[in-house]
Amino acid sequence: MSADLVWLCVRNNNAFLMKRNGAQFTSEPNNLTNLNSFKFSGLAQKKALGLTASDKGLVLTKKSTKGSNASKPKSANVTMTLKRDIRRVARSIRNSTQKYRPDLERVALARAAALFRAKRSKAIGAKPKGKRHTKKTATA
Repeated sequence: MSADLVWLCVRNNNAFLMKRNGAQFTSEPNNLTNLNSFKFSGLAQKKALGLTASDKGLVLTKKSTKGSNASKPKSANVTMTLKRDIRRVARSIRNSTQKYRPDLERVALARAAALFRAKRSKAIGAKPKGKRHTKKTATA
């Protein structure tokens, strides 16, 4: 089935879609930005790219385009665990997206940086700054 036809079927109704305050977000796998758009869709695109965090590092997931695995959804995803520092992870992402999906390179690098930042702040025990102001009670 063509990617355009799949997108027409799943763009307004699917299990991963979340509509909040006029914006449409998605929680589908292999979607780097979690925006409901054809460019980033992991369901509709034949070549999709995903980045997730794990205990050992970042997991880079690519949809297989080989003829034997393309029709088997379970074995269509190829995963790589990136365990090194951010520079080597960025180099691996650049190399893997260069010929696969060059339009997703910057988005994948931004996602990797955000995941590394979150992992680092979690490791040192830093609490995220709240956006609400709390009232300080005067002790008498």
